Parts: sequence; structure tokens; C-alpha cells
Amino acid sequence: MDITQEALKLLLSDIAQMDHDIEAIEENIRSLEARRDAFVFKRDLFRQELKKHGAYDKLTRKTNGRVGDQLTASGTATGSLHDAGMRDAIRSVLSSSKVSLQTGEIAQRMLDGGFQYDASTPLKTRLSNELSRMARTGHVRKTRRQGKLRFSLSEGG
Repeated sequence: MDITQEALKLLLSDIAQMDHDIEAIEENIRSLEARRDAFVFKRDLFRQELKKHGAYDKLTRKTNGRVGDQLTASGTATGSLHDAGMRDAIRSVLSSSKVSLQTGEIAQRMLDGGFQYDASTPLKTRLSNELSRMARTGHVRKTRRQGKLRFSLSEGG
């Protein structure tokens, strides 16, 4: 099979475009996974709060195991990270995620979960430093995926 130079250039161009499209699809998947994980995390925090107050079992019995529209904004939305320390909040976020997360994603999930932070140092800076310390001590795993630093909970973390 004889391929002309022009046909070869077209094939290489098509391959480059496919690589670009694949990267865009993978980025969309990561974004959707992060959104899903945030919803799962928040739902689990709500369940924990309801269980802590003894309301979860009552609701699941009334709704045949589904807890949904019956939930109201009753102050439980702050979740269990309200009084958590930095490391406990990090562990909680990472343990609830099926994928490794970037520092900004961890910070957002901590805040969504009710983590209280009012120090003068920006949260992402403080979080980045803490994650580096936790990686050095083996509590979290630090990886680089497509040029972006990501963190996950180590085994036994």
C-alpha cells in the first residue's frame, strides 16, 4: 500500500484531532465524576446528620427506603465537617471520593460540607501545605495526572 505524503499528513492531522477530542472527553468525564462525587458526599453528610438525630430511619420507613423530597433545609446542611479539623476534613473528603482530587476540588468539597475556615492564609494555600505534609508522612498519595497534581487517601490513610 503506497501512501502519498499528502494522505499521510491528513492521517496525522486526523490522529492529532482524535487525541484532542479524547482529551476533551476525558476532561468532561472527570468533571462529571467530580460533580457526582460532590453530590454523593453531600448526600452522605445529610444522612449522617439525620442518623445522628435519629431521623434517618423514620424517613426511610415512611418512604420505602428512599429519602428525597421529604428533606428540608433544617440546618443539617452544614454536615459533619462543621467542627472538623483540617486533617479530618481532608480525610473525610478524600475517603468519600472514588477519584483523586485537585487541591481546589478538595477545598470546595470541604466548604460544601460545612468546613469553617476564617484564617488570613487562603484556604487553598493552607490546604496545599497540609496535603504536602500528609503526603510526606504517607497519609495521602500525591500523583500527577496530565500535568495536574491530584491527591487520594493512602491505604490505611
